[in-house]
Amino acid sequence: MERLKDEVTSVYDFGGHVGIKFYAYSKYLSSNLNWTTYDVPAVVARGRQLAANKKVHNLQFSNDLKDLESGFDLFFASGSFQYLENPIDLVFKGLKNKPKFVLINMMTLHDTLTTVTVQSIGTGFCPYKLFQKESFLRQIQAYGYELSAEWKNAEKQCEISFHEKESLYGYTGLLLKLI
Repeated sequence: MERLKDEVTSVYDFGGHVGIKFYAYSKYLSSNLNWTTYDVPAVVARGRQLAANKKVHNLQFSNDLKDLESGFDLFFASGSFQYLENPIDLVFKGLKNKPKFVLINMMTLHDTLTTVTVQSIGTGFCPYKLFQKESFLRQIQAYGYELSAEWKNAEKQCEISFHEKESLYGYTGLLLKLI
């Protein structure tokens, strides 16, 4: 994120809860940076309340994906894509004003297969998708992006009981640039 500091003045944080990553990264980012966090309506309401209480003025919230069309330098998703069936098309299909950069962190990319498992979230269970890496990259490249950097989050794993070949030992981070 710090690497993009001089090129990014606006961020669209997809599935960013109450602005958790904004607060975590804000000390590394320009004070002029405008950050918009997209999430479900109840979370957005709570995020707005917290930002108002903290007197934060460069953090906005949205529960409408159409707001992405207003133009952002960076599309950011950290740990949110695996809860969606087809996140790339959901976000980029029909988008005319594409962000210059896409940063996806904590991504469930598997070398050989795409599969869906079930994740326990403490109070219930939800579908959790692992994406075949090359297929995922081809899909986002079809929207005009090229891979600029990739890294592993080795400490994060998704072990699927009794299915070692389907398990994921390390999540992936990607930085892509619009060409």
